Amino acid sequence: MIDEELKEKATAVFAENGLSYDAAVEAFLAQSVREGRLPFSMKGDNALDFRDLAFALAGPYIRLYYIDVETGHYVRYGTHSDDFSLPVEKVGSDFWKDVASTLPYCVYSRDLGFVSRNLQKDNLLKELEDDNLFTMLYRCVEEGVTVYHRLRATLVRRGERSYLVIGVRDADAQVKRENALIRKVKTATEKAQVDSLTGLKNKRAFELHRRRLRRKIKNGTAEFAVVVCDFNNLKRVNDTSGHQAGDSYLKLAAEKLQKAFFPSAIYRIGGDEFAIILEGEAYKDRDFIVSTLIDDSIKSLKKDFCVLAVGMGVFNPEKDMDVSSVFLRADMGMYENKQKLKEMCGL
Repeated sequence: MIDEELKEKATAVFAENGLSYDAAVEAFLAQSVREGRLPFSMKGDNALDFRDLAFALAGPYIRLYYIDVETGHYVRYGTHSDDFSLPVEKVGSDFWKDVASTLPYCVYSRDLGFVSRNLQKDNLLKELEDDNLFTMLYRCVEEGVTVYHRLRATLVRRGERSYLVIGVRDADAQVKRENALIRKVKTATEKAQVDSLTGLKNKRAFELHRRRLRRKIKNGTAEFAVVVCDFNNLKRVNDTSGHQAGDSYLKLAAEKLQKAFFPSAIYRIGGDEFAIILEGEAYKDRDFIVSTLIDDSIKSLKKDFCVLAVGMGVFNPEKDMDVSSVFLRADMGMYENKQKLKEMCGL
């Protein structure tokens, strides 16, 4: 409820201008703001230039709230005008109740949960305990369109009373610029990790995966296997049919590996050398996957030149301190398989 002092001044405005009581209250509050006075009565010399505080807090804002923490009385201001006045949009007696009932109609459904929690009185005051500034980015729905808003809140203490100042800004353009930049950086990063010939991940991407595995090894959560594959006859194809044919066979090898190891990433780490890191379900099925690929290579000996030598190393937490030792075992196994394949075709 509005205090007695405010009622008296509002009544005076009403008498002078012939306004309704609500319009009189609004006119008084607007005048108070223009003069830099608080909308709630305060004792002593603790006057606050509300406009300065509002602009320092919110900058360009959609609306601003000034709330008596103890009573829940509040004033909602709209967008400032060119003369820096704060037009009053609403006066209410229970901010917490009003905001709880309003949020479902304006906040995007997926954000409603955390917005509602953060704008509960106890939760918001707890957030303000440390640095006295709380910010929150969330989405609203305006005329069927989802837009981003950023809320800032701070606590103002005057004597024994506390007041919340909450500013809401339109953050849609800023968020869209940031997201566009993130997508641009992500796209550039992804392109830098892709082999241009085969479309597979490249050696740089493989090294990044190795770094992630090292962290898992250190914290004791690593469980993986490394598979190394080599295209047996690339030099022979290049010498007999040209490099264009060799490139075609490399692409064919890439397709075979993608089918065999899906959804695991395939890395081209050298001219005719590929690596795969098996984790999760692929790790559990590792023996079946590798044996199937080896059988396919044996069948390919008499059909075409696309023969892949395959070797696998399995991480042993009791022996392996790094990915390198696992990779080395896989590489050695690949060379052993490569030699067997050559012997099988009489080379």
